[in-house]
Amino acid sequence: FALFHRCSPGSVVVALEASVLHSFAVSNLRGLYVYKDEAGAIFYLRLCVGDDRSVRLVAHGVRSPGPSVTEQLVRLLAKRVLALSVEALSTVLIKNRRFSWKVEDVDFVAKFHEQLSAVDETRRSERDAREYILPAHVYDPIAILLFFRQNLRGSTFFHRLLGPVGDAEAKDVDIQHAPSTEIETDSSGIFIPSVDDKEFLFFYNNTPVPVDKEFQPVSTLTTKGAEFMRKAGNGVAIVQVSVVSDGETRAVGALPKLEQQQLHMPVQSLRMEQLPRDSLGGACGTKLVVKVTNTTLDSDAL
Repeated sequence: FALFHRCSPGSVVVALEASVLHSFAVSNLRGLYVYKDEAGAIFYLRLCVGDDRSVRLVAHGVRSPGPSVTEQLVRLLAKRVLALSVEALSTVLIKNRRFSWKVEDVDFVAKFHEQLSAVDETRRSERDAREYILPAHVYDPIAILLFFRQNLRGSTFFHRLLGPVGDAEAKDVDIQHAPSTEIETDSSGIFIPSVDDKEFLFFYNNTPVPVDKEFQPVSTLTTKGAEFMRKAGNGVAIVQVSVVSDGETRAVGALPKLEQQQLHMPVQSLRMEQLPRDSLGGACGTKLVVKVTNTTLDSDAL
């Protein structure tokens, strides 16, 4: 079993023995386990650490082990190794919310669903994308994005992802960025700032840490948010938020030309509309796009 770089081989062996192999333990021989397969053959099992920091399952017996060992037990151990890897990354993120991700960390999260599907066909952890049409009355989508980021980071579960994401892209990790808005100036001197998409790249860790005072003085976590947090379960996810423009130039801080000083419109017209998944990328208008690269979390709750 190849290990995530933040996992200690010795700790993984101890965890696997305690959680998976403990019922097969030989009482007077530490680290040795006995197993009887479906054909009645008896095998002695042990876990050892390889020179490449991998963990190997060694089976000793008169005959070759059957599918209950080579497939079922191996899949069970592989699933547990993946869970331990997520726990190791989560622990690091708890200790330091400004933790700088390495390429291996981003790569692990981005490809987690492939590894999980290989050992558990019933579990799916696909990348998830949601698109929301911004109301036509929203003339400053970048401001909406900034307010969204402020509230998101105030929940104590979402934090900005720091690290060499550009290097990760070179390794074919599926972290994509929308084109940045060009700097323009209108007649009133109001400009459209260049939007760095990495400013809106977050990670979610289902263990709260103190609010980052630099961006949000108090927590914005609501009772409903706490309920969704409990439903999401344990795990880590990468969340990318971006605005896809319809091509119309919209200046930050520029007020629309109104005949009246006040806006008169129903509240419903100011709500975002979520697009069905089968029509993603096809609708016109300015859209808020949220992409989630998940591990073991409930994607819908997240």
